[in-house]
Amino acid sequence: MTTCPYCNKRESKYSNGECSACYKRRRRANEPDFQRLSLESSREWKRRNREHTKRYDAEYAAKHRKPCPKCGGEMGHRATIHCRICMELEWASRRTQMIDLYNAGVKMKDMADMLGTTVNSLGTQLVRLRKAGVIGRRRGQ
Repeated sequence: MTTCPYCNKRESKYSNGECSACYKRRRRANEPDFQRLSLESSREWKRRNREHTKRYDAEYAAKHRKPCPKCGGEMGHRATIHCRICMELEWASRRTQMIDLYNAGVKMKDMADMLGTTVNSLGTQLVRLRKAGVIGRRRGQ
C-alpha cells in the first residue's frame, strides 16, 4: 500500500490513493447528510451484529475473569478483590462488629481505629444503622 497523497501520513485504502481519514473529511465537506448517513450506518451495523458482540463479550469475560481468592467462586465483571457473596459476608461481619462495639459504649475514635476506618465513615454507617432501626441513640455520652 502507498501513503495518502493528501496527508502523507497514513496508508491508503481506496483506489484513488487516499486514506480513510482524508476520504471521510472530503466526503463530510461535500455531502450535507454525511453525519446522518454515518450514524444510520453505525446503528445498522450495531443492530446486525448485536448477538455476535454479546456472545463474544460473554466468552471473553468467562475466559479472562479470575476466580475469587477467598471461595473460588466467579467474580463479577467489576469486582477487584472478592466475589459479591464474599463481599456481602465481609460487610455483614463488619456491621455486626460495629453494632457490638456501639452497644458496648466504645467511643467513635476508638471504634474507627479498631475497624480500620475513619470517624466520618463510621459515623455515616452508624447513621444508616440508626435510620434502619438496628441501633438506638446513645444518651448521656
